Amino acid sequence: MFDPDAFEIVLRIIHAQAHKLPKEISLATMTRVAIIADDLLCSSPIAPFVPQWSSKDDFWATSVQFSATLEKIFICFVFGLKETFSSMTHKAIIHSIDGKIVCGIPLCLPILQAIKVQRASVLKQLLKYLYIVEKELNDDKLCWECRAENIGYLKYNLHLHQLPASESPELWAKIRCWELKDKMKKFKFRKTSGCGLSGPGHPSLKKHIAKALKIFSSPDKGLDLASFLKADTASK
Repeated sequence: MFDPDAFEIVLRIIHAQAHKLPKEISLATMTRVAIIADDLLCSSPIAPFVPQWSSKDDFWATSVQFSATLEKIFICFVFGLKETFSSMTHKAIIHSIDGKIVCGIPLCLPILQAIKVQRASVLKQLLKYLYIVEKELNDDKLCWECRAENIGYLKYNLHLHQLPASESPELWAKIRCWELKDKMKKFKFRKTSGCGLSGPGHPSLKKHIAKALKIFSSPDKGLDLASFLKADTASK
């Protein structure tokens, strides 16, 4: 059963009564309109009105509720908003946790699965830079003072910021990528390394963390809408 207010909006568009449409609608109503458009395969005549309804500066902003982010992704998917879809899925990737993503909208499973896979990939990259010092500890070609200091920095900062003590994926399942990034930015180090030298042979956790944070300095890159639209069209 369709939401009556959303269904009325759809009918007014289909029957060329655009002058009777509201100038603004809430995210919840737009989501319901998208559900109807997706179910009745009538997104094309409705799509031109979406930019107006979402023109407020904060409409596409990061939502406190993760479910709202998924609703925005669904709207982008239904109405073909390619760039916004990429931006919103990027936000979903860095703000989600590992586990089943539950939402009350018919967002296709491949999108949800892709968000989960990409979240795991980003987290894996971050942890690679974080725990590389444990691998360096066994490399006798590297300065032992720097290696020892890096292990100390790692253990200290993990404890200080209440982060898991090991690289085990299960322990990091409930940690969001943006949360880890913010905590890594607050890691504490001495101004100089243990031996006072730098360069090859003198590993630095501080430099590893700087490389990890560059993952977030590049332009937001989420999922590609085109691939999901092709799959959805094929399934119908």
